[in-house]
Amino acid sequence: MARGRLEAGASLVRSGVAQRLVIMGGFLSGWDMDAKPSSVPAVAAPYRYLRDAGIDARQIIASSAETRDTIGEAIAASAIARQHDFRRFGLVTSERHMPRALYVFKRFLEDQGTVVDFSVRDGVRLSAEEEGAYLAITRSVLNRLPSSLPVDWNAWRMDQTTMYDAFSAIRIHFSRLEDHPNEAYDIPLGT
Repeated sequence: MARGRLEAGASLVRSGVAQRLVIMGGFLSGWDMDAKPSSVPAVAAPYRYLRDAGIDARQIIASSAETRDTIGEAIAASAIARQHDFRRFGLVTSERHMPRALYVFKRFLEDQGTVVDFSVRDGVRLSAEEEGAYLAITRSVLNRLPSSLPVDWNAWRMDQTTMYDAFSAIRIHFSRLEDHPNEAYDIPLGT
């Protein structure tokens, strides 16, 4: 979790805009599908950072869900929102990730209330074409999800490898465009 997002979340609590912060940590391993979960929860360092920033421990909810992606985090956040009867959920993430994240979180939290955008400027914005490609894949995956998800997050994640392969293809495609702007590449968007 980036420090800028933690600072933004802490600021929302200190200013009274938010009453609580939910830290979604998941795995520390990022995109490595073969990595094993760390014995130290990914939320431990952000939790300490927020405590050191003066946020009361009662205002911090550290998710124990072993998620690896935004979809898993949104599903876990939905369970937390139900458990704590949240009616408004502020989403703090980077500006470049917000369109996709907001779409996903609204999908899983829409029956519980409102999801509000608290983008953190990180100086990097994706082109409309690149964000559109990521969003198309995300929508495709969400449209295929069953109404009740399996509890085994690792099994569910393994079933979604095509999404991550497509995300990798997009990253490669757009990095090539930066290096060779006059060449065209196809992006497999999956089905």
